Amino acid sequence: MTLCIHAHLVPFLFPRRSTSLALIVGSSLALTVHAEDTMRFQEGVSPSSDYHHATVEMRQGAPSNQRLGPMLRVGFQPQEGTQKMRSIFVFPLYDLPHNAVVEETKLVLHPLSITRRIEDLQLYRLSSDNDVLEREASWEGPSKGILWQTPGGDFEEPALSKMPGFDQATPGDVVDFPSTEKFVAAAQDALNSGKPLALLIRSADSEQSRGAQYVRFASNRYEENLQWRPELVIRYRQNK
Repeated sequence: MTLCIHAHLVPFLFPRRSTSLALIVGSSLALTVHAEDTMRFQEGVSPSSDYHHATVEMRQGAPSNQRLGPMLRVGFQPQEGTQKMRSIFVFPLYDLPHNAVVEETKLVLHPLSITRRIEDLQLYRLSSDNDVLEREASWEGPSKGILWQTPGGDFEEPALSKMPGFDQATPGDVVDFPSTEKFVAAAQDALNSGKPLALLIRSADSEQSRGAQYVRFASNRYEENLQWRPELVIRYRQNK
């Protein structure tokens, strides 16, 4: 979009600011403005009701080593063979314009319940080149017959974003992994490469606990309120 602004109005519109002007013609200034927009990625909701993304709860010691249900647990549970628990999120970004420049990225979650406490949570980008298959991914690997290099998921250090720990959770609460430069760069790289943005959540300190210490988040299968499903929010501008 290009705006034509008369030169005598510039001091009033841009007081004490340096303004990037694309073209000066006579007494008018042509100013190029790149509009920003926001796109939300949420199972069955946005960008459309047909949108699907994967979520998987991985369990270190459970017989199935994974769980597909309405909740995702993160933390530590020493009972019933389960130990460390981590969750994976895989968001296709195909609905974003191919020339989008990512400005801000955050992951919004809804905690449903909690044990006595969950310590700080970390969000990582998966580093595996293998596709994560929702009905096959487990603590051992992203799909049947394919192993992680390190059981529990291969992810890039340092974390893309962090969330402070908490000791209370009521259905309807909202928490998020805020935007950071690393999170923005990961989303941009996924978009440029044409691959989904694959993420992993863990709580490093809770995984060292001797007692139960975990949180349950609504998953992409949560049916009681679709707005509580995981939501990736990306603010971007189009680079024309």
